[in-house]
Amino acid sequence: MNTTRQYRMRIHRTRHTARRAPDRARSSGELRRRAVGDLGVAQVRVTSPRARRRRMSTYVYVDADGAGSDRKAVQRRTVDYTATTVRYVEERVYAKDPWNSSHPRPLPGALLDFMPPVAYPHLPATSFATKFVHVSSNKIRTSVNKVMFMPDGRRLLTCSQNGEFTLWNGMSFNFETILQAHNGPIRCAEFSNNDNWLLTGDDEGNVKYFQTTFNNLRSFQVHKEPVTSISFARSDLKFATGSDDASVKIVDFARAETEHTLSGHSGDVKTVEWHPYLGLVASGGKDGALKMWDPKSGHCATTLYGHKNAITCSKWNKNGNWLVTGSKDQTLKVWDLRMLKEIGTYRGHGKDVTEVVWHPTHEAMFTSGAFDGSINYWLVGAGEAPHAEIKGGHEASILSLAWHPAGHILVSGSQDNTTKFWCRNRPGEVARDTAAGRMPAGGAVEAVIPTTLPRPVAPPGLPPGLKTGAAPPRRPVAPSRSRAPPPVPPPGAPPQGRPQGRAPPPAPPPGAPPQGRPQPPGVGRGRPAAPPRRGQPPPGLGNRPPGL
Repeated sequence: MNTTRQYRMRIHRTRHTARRAPDRARSSGELRRRAVGDLGVAQVRVTSPRARRRRMSTYVYVDADGAGSDRKAVQRRTVDYTATTVRYVEERVYAKDPWNSSHPRPLPGALLDFMPPVAYPHLPATSFATKFVHVSSNKIRTSVNKVMFMPDGRRLLTCSQNGEFTLWNGMSFNFETILQAHNGPIRCAEFSNNDNWLLTGDDEGNVKYFQTTFNNLRSFQVHKEPVTSISFARSDLKFATGSDDASVKIVDFARAETEHTLSGHSGDVKTVEWHPYLGLVASGGKDGALKMWDPKSGHCATTLYGHKNAITCSKWNKNGNWLVTGSKDQTLKVWDLRMLKEIGTYRGHGKDVTEVVWHPTHEAMFTSGAFDGSINYWLVGAGEAPHAEIKGGHEASILSLAWHPAGHILVSGSQDNTTKFWCRNRPGEVARDTAAGRMPAGGAVEAVIPTTLPRPVAPPGLPPGLKTGAAPPRRPVAPSRSRAPPPVPPPGAPPQGRPQGRAPPPAPPPGAPPQGRPQPPGVGRGRPAAPPRRGQPPPGLGNRPPGL
């Protein structure tokens, strides 16, 4: 089309055609246009009394000259958890305990009985979100620094490098709205525990207060360097911030004033986490030290050392006893607050660990993202290796991970300017990506490797390129060392070589007595005599009278 403006029309069709409907709508005064975005696209809706009764509609693209073309329907993936939740509510009436419920069968027909993750507390493997669903990106492609679901789980909020908020639908993953929140890159964001406030921090050290309707009520500067992490207290009266100026600050929420400045790190503070129940703040930074702070007095309670490089992320478990940390040394550690020591070290990433998050339903399950774009799933107390992997989930570093409140969808934001949605595999599906061909990178998502069983390790000394479990190649024999075949004997010559077995004895002359031990008749040479049947005399006795 030669014109730049297009009009999107929704026409309720009755007997009139799609091309006559716009003219009729203009003449009747029922034309309604709504600007969408910056492209000048307008939506035209035409209604009539007869059309209201029939409720038939179609979508038509109409240019300025009035010529239009029917638009094909676009099928969009939808992950709806309503049916599984209803099934769980029905099943809960009969199964009082989750362990009494039936296990999901690995069959496609078992999808009707598949329930949400809360129904399987004893089966955390059912919540490994390894199936790719959808990828979303803004028109202005910038890195996604933070992803988080709204408290009701209906929408996803993403914070980008250019300071924009973007809302995506949490069920059909389509774009909803966008707004400019900061003048610079947004580095962190956190919802309050009462789900009424949203705090964000940017590269200029500013912290902003937003309502759930995204009304900005207050903005003030807390640090002179970028704010890297924000965490609310349990009461929502205070919050803690970490910054690249190597300090942690305790801020009063109502007055927007700093109460304490916690100094003790020798490098940038990358993560700050307030305890979910206690007055305790954990922080980690470039110095590799994990510090516990008393927010009331501002003193450092203890310092834990375990990582060999900078700590990049941390997260408290909902039980309040475990704290998981990720580091640039490619490992994750789980610390027990009651013993003040680590209870597990988890290795499996090939690059720096950049993000970690606990599952909202399964207490012992956490997910981590790495600098190479891979996502791993781990279980506390079930080995150091990951139980599921997504190799090449993103083309660049993963900056943020977020679980849906129901625990069935995982969202990842990356430096490759995309936001990706991952869901659970259906019963009977193989744990691999089923939509790699739809990826922008042309199959960047590789197969997911379930690692419930230990992987076979090649023994030392095995030649490179030989797979474990394959038969070793035959060793070629050098022609110089091979032995020449023996010459063929002439016809009539005696056989050569070692005799095989014993030679038969010479035949006795005629009339000579038999040689060797006499044998009873009927018994062959070299064969043991068959035992006599019951009620019959032994062989060789004939019909002798009894008693002789």
